[in-house]
Amino acid sequence: MNIQQIILISPVASFIFLASVISSLIAFQRQDLAAKWMLNPYSLVHQKKYFQVISSGFIHADWMHLIFNTLSFYYFALDVSDGIPLEYLMVNSVGPIGHLYFGLIYFASMALGDISTIIKQKDNPKYNSLGASGAITGVVFSFILFAPGSRLSFFFMPGIPAPFFAILFVIFSVLAGKSRQTNINHDAHLWGGLAGFFFTVILFPGVFHNFLKAIPGLLHIF
Repeated sequence: MNIQQIILISPVASFIFLASVISSLIAFQRQDLAAKWMLNPYSLVHQKKYFQVISSGFIHADWMHLIFNTLSFYYFALDVSDGIPLEYLMVNSVGPIGHLYFGLIYFASMALGDISTIIKQKDNPKYNSLGASGAITGVVFSFILFAPGSRLSFFFMPGIPAPFFAILFVIFSVLAGKSRQTNINHDAHLWGGLAGFFFTVILFPGVFHNFLKAIPGLLHIF
């Protein structure tokens, strides 16, 4: 698909993609803004800076972090399953409201992905984190519910099954979270993924039924 087609059928995802790139580039140049936009659970809880839940999801630690997250988002939300983006699949399921549902799942996964971190670090003023980890994992898990048998070429892994990618993504996040040495909130991957999964099940109950029917076939993928 060309850019015009992507924007036409996935306007919400396209806006999120562009906003994430622009915000991150600004934060790279303006460390004062990056510090203000990062998630600091202490200031969020004690100073009521609730905007950080969203603002922290639109900036990244460095170029590698930005590239990995935006490419992950691109493959699952903008150009996946033989050119059928997730937002388009949602619109086909429930009509135009599918655009709204995509945005709801993305931002709910972003916010809920940070819940465990906020609870654990609410009294630690030195803790900061950033990145769209929870939101993107929510999109990944949502996509798998819609197209559990799909394969995609991701970086150096051609034709990798989408469910297998999700498992690797979560394992990496858990291990990286235990050895955390950056401001990247790897814990958000797991909780954001679960949020994306459950919100998709609630909004599209028929999709979960089809996913259950596909499980026997998924066993052969691995």
